[in-house]
Amino acid sequence: PDLVVVDAQIDESGCPVRLVLRARIANAGSAGVRAGMNVSFYRGSIASPGALLGTVTTTEPLLPGASTIVMISVDRAPTRWGCTKGQPFP
Repeated sequence: PDLVVVDAQIDESGCPVRLVLRARIANAGSAGVRAGMNVSFYRGSIASPGALLGTVTTTEPLLPGASTIVMISVDRAPTRWGCTKGQPFP
């Protein structure tokens, strides 16, 4: 499978108690992918990943070019994020 993140957002409406992280996962490959693929969220960046925040699974199969949104709720927002709306993933 060739799954890629094509968009990521942070819902800060529950900040500073909780953040909801959302990622749109797309199938950039030439074959379909079954439901139930693991998607992990980490604190940090792709170049320098930090602690694992959690793992969720996709709920639907993805044909080539298709995408789906996965999300995870993170309790007690890390103070580094500072609850500033509109910021990308740290």
